[in-house]
Amino acid sequence: MDLALRRRFFAEEIEAVARLRSRALVDALASVQRERFLPPGPWTVMAEADFTGMSPAKTRQTPDADPARVYHNIGVAIDPERQLFNGQPATLAPWIDALELAPGARVLHIGCGLGYYTAVMAACVGDRGRVLAFEADAALADTARGNLASMPWVEVRADAAAQPSGETFDAILVNAGVTGFVAIYSAIGLRDETLNAFVSKLLMTGPQQWTAITRVRRDTHEPALTCRLHGASFCLSQ
Repeated sequence: MDLALRRRFFAEEIEAVARLRSRALVDALASVQRERFLPPGPWTVMAEADFTGMSPAKTRQTPDADPARVYHNIGVAIDPERQLFNGQPATLAPWIDALELAPGARVLHIGCGLGYYTAVMAACVGDRGRVLAFEADAALADTARGNLASMPWVEVRADAAAQPSGETFDAILVNAGVTGFVAIYSAIGLRDETLNAFVSKLLMTGPQQWTAITRVRRDTHEPALTCRLHGASFCLSQ
């Protein structure tokens, strides 16, 4: 199959599986070359069925370096030794879909890895938009910067302590694990063990409870029935 046609099939499959609403996002998945944001193949890959959450993820190698191998709903390793993956499209695409990115929008991306999903969002907002991406790993950031060079409206910064310099954004995608169980990038040194226990307890209540969360509140308020996780400095609520 022609690779462009395979990308289109891949995008429409993710659209169906993840119930995407944004046509711009589907078109971005069909146009951004995922293999350009990965190390050379063959690739170490992982599907949802390979991960139980109770033990290290099972991985396997693709038979060859044919780019068609990465156009499936699989995580592809960007650093197999550290278990760092370019995440499963049907997991991350709904997050991007929820941002409702429009042409000209300004996006902040925390944890860009090698830049694939940064590029997908950049394709959604177009060259009148702006994407600022942070990546704490300097080597990954350098590679991402090269990968994204054809999109001058994207900026990659490697300083983990840097701030967006007072800029405002229409959307933010955080793709790094800080507190709670995650299978992406672990923000080492930033986890709060007490808060981690609360988040784990929340996740154990089932999807009906945590998918009801629609807001992160930073204002001071008394706990209410709409509070799913109420803390001293923030609250996750309906």
